[in-house]
Amino acid sequence: MAGQFYPVQQLGTLIQYCKELEEGRQNWVQHKKEATWRLNRLEQQLESEKARKRRQKVEEIKATMRCLHEEEMTFLGKMEREYREQLSALQRDAEVKETEIMETWSSKQLKLAKLVGKIGFHSYGGGDGNIVCKDKH
Repeated sequence: MAGQFYPVQQLGTLIQYCKELEEGRQNWVQHKKEATWRLNRLEQQLESEKARKRRQKVEEIKATMRCLHEEEMTFLGKMEREYREQLSALQRDAEVKETEIMETWSSKQLKLAKLVGKIGFHSYGGGDGNIVCKDKH
């Protein structure tokens, strides 16, 4: 009987090892499922965070671009006003100078006409704008 009992005891040990092995496999499968779920969840969170940060950065860049565009428009408006003011000043200066030249010319023309009148010559306006002087005689 002792010989038969010995394999039964080994068989019990074998069954115990098989149970422990199956429990280990089930624990490993459960751990793998949980780890896979956690990994997927973490991946989703990271993707969500990445998308949120991307949207945030795009909004920051758009806001910066709007500010730069406003700054550009302000600068261009200021530059346009300055150029208009400079052009107006140049036009006023040109008009003043033209008036001065015209007054000087008119004064000289009047003096010439008086001189010609005193001398006794008649002045006629020629077709080419030159004064033609002729004797009265």
